Amino acid sequence: MNNSSNKKIIVKLFLLALIVFAADCKNEKLDTINKTATENSTSDRRKDSLKTIKSDTVTMFEGLYIINKNTNSFRDCRYPDSLYMVNDETGNLKKSYEKIFSVKNVYGSVYARFKGEKKATDGINSEKYPSTLYVKEVLQLEKKNFRNTCINYEFWALGNEPNWSLQISKNENIIEFYDMAENKTYYYFYEEHVDEDGAIVYAAHNNIQRYTIKIRIRKERCSDTMSDTGYDYSAEVELSNGKKFKGCAIKGKEQ
Repeated sequence: MNNSSNKKIIVKLFLLALIVFAADCKNEKLDTINKTATENSTSDRRKDSLKTIKSDTVTMFEGLYIINKNTNSFRDCRYPDSLYMVNDETGNLKKSYEKIFSVKNVYGSVYARFKGEKKATDGINSEKYPSTLYVKEVLQLEKKNFRNTCINYEFWALGNEPNWSLQISKNENIIEFYDMAENKTYYYFYEEHVDEDGAIVYAAHNNIQRYTIKIRIRKERCSDTMSDTGYDYSAEVELSNGKKFKGCAIKGKEQ
């Protein structure tokens, strides 16, 4: 074999080696690209998952909201025996509450719906309020009445001439009487009733404001004189200032 033939063979082998090397480099580059794409895809999925988890912690709450002397609290419709502390990040709950109760009110509650997150309470309030609700968006807030309240009550009574309303609720631990003519609300802690001459009788005393209330509820047909609406119970209310009120009552659902 002459030198010319040897050179041709060497050149062919060299070119073949270059082709193989180039192919290996291309495959390695593709593997790197595919690996990077897979890692990016996995990272994106993790980010999306974290976003979903964060979004899922924001839920809708419905219940009764109250501004107390030192804290804001909430009683959830789903768990009426539990009280939650409220951190209103929007500021809208307090603004709307103060429109309903223009005078500082210690016991008055309002019906509220909002979106928020529930977290464990830190600090000195954790014993009374194990969880705190962080409000993100206020959906609805209005004065509590027998139509919108989702916390069960024993009785809700109302009358006119003069107009008045009364709520008796063991779950809320309250007897609340509202005299519309005076725009004044009387609050009492809940007391169990007694049976007296065929009537269901509630009596309570407010030790701070020093007034008492006595309520007689009878199971008998009762009619609203303004609307002719019929009810199954009648109600009579007597305050320690001598005022007396008559009207009809609605019995709450059996618990």
